[in-house]
Amino acid sequence: MSEIKVNSIKGVGASAAAITVNNTDGTCAANITSINGGQLSGRKNLITNGEMIICQRAGTTSTAVTNTSAYVLDRFLVSTADGGGTSLNVQQLHGNPTGAPYGFAASMKMTVAVTDDGGADSFNSVQTRIENLDTNYLAFGTSQAKTVTLSFYVKSSLTGTFGGSLVSGDFSRGNVFQYTISSADTWEKKTITISGDTTSTADSVYNRGSATSNRGLVLYFDLGSGSNAEKSAANSWSATGTWSYGHRIAGNVKLCANAGADWGITGIQLEEGSVATDFEHRSFAQELALCQRYFFRYKNDAGDHGHFVNATSYGSTDQRAGTFHFPTTMRTSPSFSHSGTGNFALLGLGSSISSISIADVGTSTSGCGLRVITGDTLTNGQSTNLRANNTANAHFDFDSEL
Repeated sequence: MSEIKVNSIKGVGASAAAITVNNTDGTCAANITSINGGQLSGRKNLITNGEMIICQRAGTTSTAVTNTSAYVLDRFLVSTADGGGTSLNVQQLHGNPTGAPYGFAASMKMTVAVTDDGGADSFNSVQTRIENLDTNYLAFGTSQAKTVTLSFYVKSSLTGTFGGSLVSGDFSRGNVFQYTISSADTWEKKTITISGDTTSTADSVYNRGSATSNRGLVLYFDLGSGSNAEKSAANSWSATGTWSYGHRIAGNVKLCANAGADWGITGIQLEEGSVATDFEHRSFAQELALCQRYFFRYKNDAGDHGHFVNATSYGSTDQRAGTFHFPTTMRTSPSFSHSGTGNFALLGLGSSISSISIADVGTSTSGCGLRVITGDTLTNGQSTNLRANNTANAHFDFDSEL
């Protein structure tokens, strides 16, 4: 067996060794830097659900978003607002290569059902909001602001130059980027390098050091907004000013102006550095837990009498209360909503539910107390079970989105 014995390995012209060897025990020390100036290990992708594999609210069912803003796939807020009148059908798709490019599990697809009215105040976009605790290390708003690189796969029935933007957490500063789709109905990878915002700003702009976890950055993809959302030039940071939440340049393609047009995206990665590295695939379980920090749906998949919470009668005999625990710590104490009361029943009382709400003990980031009001009576101190009323539609929603 041949071997090489060295004290160190040093690059030609380098002043320091890249690798030094301990002559006693044979161990070594290495001076390692990443190829793009970014993180060497840990979670590099700032985007949650960039592979579009989590869709707690809708599954693969197409959902209409009409003149409003709504989450369909987790962590991505679709807007057809401000009087534009647009209606988009939003859906999670699977299958290669139609539903997603090879190497990816899913994508998010938008199809224009009702076209935009073309008004200046039209606001058609998809956005994802990134928590300040995850963006602080980028030092945006200081002289030490780091460059980031955005990469994604996109497919559309339309070709041409589209717009998007990276915006500060308080929406006061932004940088518009552009990308070009060359071939219709074909998955194409896009890479965009965005310089960090070095303009000195108050901590509140990027929510650095915030006592509560607020927005740090917001990533937009424009789907055809009006002139109020346009900036005069791309690739520079500036105050939003009259362009408000601007995320396009005049002349960019307006998807929502074309009935039946579609646009799909997946593999979204935003990372430190000036080079796009391979997409960071996380396990389904990891991605689900990351999404559940912001939204958690507890549902009855089986379509039978699935259990939701044990409840004990107290005080007035029409009130029951129980404790509910979240699968992961949520960003803030969440709001609570549920499917229709007819979807639920109390064991022994049938479908006599009047309302379900957060109980007096309130809610935290870890769990909450729930109160169930019924029209029937139950002996004080007696326990029962809140369960699905023989339907898969029963669900609880806990929401702490940014």
